[in-house]
Amino acid sequence: MELRHLEYFVAVAAELSFTRASRRLHVVQSGVSSAIQGLERELGATLFDRNRHRVTLTEAGLALLPALLKRNGVDADKVKILRVEGAGKMVAIAEKRAEAIMSGLDNQSLTLAAQGVPITDFGYAANGVNTVGLTIHANRDTLASNPDLVRRFVKATIRSFEAAIKDPDASIKAGQKVKPDLDTALSLAQFKVGIGLIKSPASKDLPPGQFAAKDWADTVELMKTYQDLQTDLKPEEFYTNEFVPASKS
Repeated sequence: MELRHLEYFVAVAAELSFTRASRRLHVVQSGVSSAIQGLERELGATLFDRNRHRVTLTEAGLALLPALLKRNGVDADKVKILRVEGAGKMVAIAEKRAEAIMSGLDNQSLTLAAQGVPITDFGYAANGVNTVGLTIHANRDTLASNPDLVRRFVKATIRSFEAAIKDPDASIKAGQKVKPDLDTALSLAQFKVGIGLIKSPASKDLPPGQFAAKDWADTVELMKTYQDLQTDLKPEEFYTNEFVPASKS
């Protein structure tokens, strides 16, 4: 992720306009749009809703909020949702003008706690709405034509995670070689949050990197119900454990 892309994101979020953001940044509008699209591809989430008249921030998890409420016996009609820009969310919760905010466990949650704001996290996965997160994507043609490449890539990825988990400090230092201004304390806290989300109740006893069938079944069901996923594919057709190394035990 390039720092320039984050700067563009902050500008668009503040101005809620690609035109005004481009003027603020002294960059052509097409350059700002391209950077935001690249950031969205990298994050795997839409950051802004766009139409001819306005630009508004999205919440990647907002589509699944009804599922979270339903599975925990909360009447959705009694929940009032206010859409505000990113900085406004932080102010609203810090000044007690909002009861709760949508945020990531590895960003605003950590920032607010560091500022002394007492908060309680209600993670989706911990409250009955678990979906598969980041994965390695490969073209089916690549799987068929060069399975050894895929197998070695998966093995290297798993080894890197295992090394990072064994020595988190070394992991952060490695990141700082690429991005020297990486904040050590914040990065370590984010790392620990991320590592804690790797395993689900269904996959906790599986070898590193291996998917649990239940997690994919839950993911597809939730996406069909709440995110307008239209597919005839079965959950097991979305993933494979074929290229995950066998457990050492």
